[in-house]
Amino acid sequence: MKSNYKVSTFMSSHFTAWFGACLIILHANNLPAQQPDKISTVGGRFASVLQPEGVPVGAMRLYPRFGAGALYSDNVFANDEFEESDWAVLMLAEAVLQSDTSRYFIELGARADLARFSDFDINDYDNGRVWFATQKDLTSASDVDFDLGYARLTEPRTSANIARGSLELTPYGVTSVSGQYRFQPSRWALRVDGRYRYLDFDDVLTLTGPVNSDDRDRKGLDFGTRIGYDLADAYGLFLEARLSSLEYDQRIDNQGFARSFDGNEIRLGAELRLAGLVVGEFFLGYLTREFDDPRFAKAQGPSYGAAIDWVITELTTLTIGGSRTTDPTTVAGASTILNSRVLLGVDHELRRNLILQLGIEVANEDFQDIEREDDNVIIKLGTEYRMNRNFWLVAGYRHWDRDSGPPGSGGRRFTINEVTIEVTYQI
Repeated sequence: MKSNYKVSTFMSSHFTAWFGACLIILHANNLPAQQPDKISTVGGRFASVLQPEGVPVGAMRLYPRFGAGALYSDNVFANDEFEESDWAVLMLAEAVLQSDTSRYFIELGARADLARFSDFDINDYDNGRVWFATQKDLTSASDVDFDLGYARLTEPRTSANIARGSLELTPYGVTSVSGQYRFQPSRWALRVDGRYRYLDFDDVLTLTGPVNSDDRDRKGLDFGTRIGYDLADAYGLFLEARLSSLEYDQRIDNQGFARSFDGNEIRLGAELRLAGLVVGEFFLGYLTREFDDPRFAKAQGPSYGAAIDWVITELTTLTIGGSRTTDPTTVAGASTILNSRVLLGVDHELRRNLILQLGIEVANEDFQDIEREDDNVIIKLGTEYRMNRNFWLVAGYRHWDRDSGPPGSGGRRFTINEVTIEVTYQI
């Protein structure tokens, strides 16, 4: 395994050089940057409809929310070889404390999501998270964000990394810290961001006995610097460099592999701001991941990303998205998962307080160093009806089809159809 000193030296030297170059470019041009009108998407407008008033708490406001609903799935184990249907009662409780002024924003929140299944209680879960978020304008040309959170979650049956023959869901904890600094004194813009995440998995019981999940515990670091230039009010270009590191607590996993890695990525992209019509960004890049285990080949290749909202009409918004990146895995023999995905989403406003949603996602998960590929197609239908400020009704349908191959590669094929309905009350 590479030492922490080598990793930190590598990351800090490249980061310092890139950051210094960005500052030199920024101060070389002082033309004022014009900001076009913000786009009015269906989702953005709907988010402001019949908002709860909250409860004053000193200079802040508290927004409590409670919900109850039901879920039906025709394949709760995500396995066509053992296809079972079941339904569950869903419950949620949330409290968000906010303070919003012209110069800064602060939010404290806590949320709990519970599910109780009728026939297979081994699929019950108790998920929860707490978080702190803040944003502050430092000057008229710069601002900073900071987020801190902890979540206690359960790994879903659809996960590609779930233990075969698992008799229970795998609980795990996620600690995350992230921050971002933006500076745009002219048409030039600088953005610096970083994120730290630590995942701690519990042991799980399978048909063959307990499985020690300590080899999945890991911490990840990701840093990025972006330099951009507004060529016109409607669009601009950017160049972004990213450095990443993933280190497992257990140097050698249960299968005898050292999965920690160092990585980097370079991106060239564009921001679109066609007032009233299109907003978002897309990029093309190249990424590399170099692993501690010499048996793993270096993962490298093209990367891409997109997140664009297009206002087709005043009542319909089309969302175009996608990404190509790597996901960690502890599947025997695989170094990482090269995940390529494309998605389309449509929001349609039937009424001011009623919205319909459609989402289609196509993804390919290519397990590096072994012969396994998972092809996923996910279709989502949803609707949200805001009866008044206090009562909201949400209903949805999801179809998920996964085809894993070649035969004998260890993957799972499944088709899932799920229906959910939930009523929430908020003050």
